[in-house]
Amino acid sequence: MSGRETLPPRSTALDGGSSPGESPSAGLGAAEYPGASNNTGAGPGEGLAKAGRRSWWRRPELRRRLALLVLVVGVAAVLAYWSRGRPVDVEVIYDFGRHAPRVVRVELSYDRQGKGAQPVELDFPSAKGAPKRWRHTLSLAPGEYTVRARVHLRGVVDQQAEVRRYSRRLTVRSGEEQRIVLRLAR
Repeated sequence: MSGRETLPPRSTALDGGSSPGESPSAGLGAAEYPGASNNTGAGPGEGLAKAGRRSWWRRPELRRRLALLVLVVGVAAVLAYWSRGRPVDVEVIYDFGRHAPRVVRVELSYDRQGKGAQPVELDFPSAKGAPKRWRHTLSLAPGEYTVRARVHLRGVVDQQAEVRRYSRRLTVRSGEEQRIVLRLAR
């Protein structure tokens, strides 16, 4: 043999394999002969119409375009979800103004609505107190915050030490670094 598979001969009406009025391919299953159909009532265009309704998925260029569209939409959805709650670096500049030499300690609380607080404490134990401006970087999730501060001031010659309280609103936007100036001890 030449390596090709040979099929058994078909029976025709002449050699007695089919009864009169029966199609020569009737009774032949698709398993016996590829391409054979048991559908005897189909007209010449009906098989093509059924194939045309299903053929869009079999076209490689349409499958590639659909796969690319699904990939792009999926990546966009993941990026939107990921960037929405990702912490943002916020540079906070504490401006102590003219009372900077008297500042001994600062207690800060970044309260996010319904999410708890992130405390920050700054100590300035030297006799010089705090610098006029102090830079500090935090990572905060996007949202609305209330910043509460307690600034402990060193007493002057005839006064006692005092504590001043401040409260400020802060909005952290997603996807970008921010710089905020908080004026305390003014």
